[in-house]
Amino acid sequence: MNKKGFTLVEILAVIVILAILMTVAGTSVFGIIHESQQQLLDEQVKNLGDTAITYMESKKYYFDKCPVTFDPKNPNVSLKNHCYREVSVLELVESGLFENKKDLCDTTKSILVYKKQIANTSGGYVEFASFVPEDTCRY
Repeated sequence: MNKKGFTLVEILAVIVILAILMTVAGTSVFGIIHESQQQLLDEQVKNLGDTAITYMESKKYYFDKCPVTFDPKNPNVSLKNHCYREVSVLELVESGLFENKKDLCDTTKSILVYKKQIANTSGGYVEFASFVPEDTCRY
């Protein structure tokens, strides 16, 4: 007797192999997607900080150097407008300096721009720095 077709065991084996392949491929694809999203988010945060510095420099605000103990994560309010200022994400977007790609950044949040001492072999220098709070941009 010459029967054509597949047995149930053969079909199940093929389904199991396909499921394993899809799991491996799916994990890789989702990993790549997550990695590219994280890269875009990191770029947005860096651009946001750099843009805030550029914006403050363009306004020609005068800043004193912040003390060495200055913590941008928990700034001393008495130093505000002396060694640091805050600029809102909305202000940067409205000025045209920052493009909020995919609306990743919360426009109600503020970026802290401050002057800090940079130590080097020739005694050091003062430069602007920025602090973007963690919850400012996210997916």
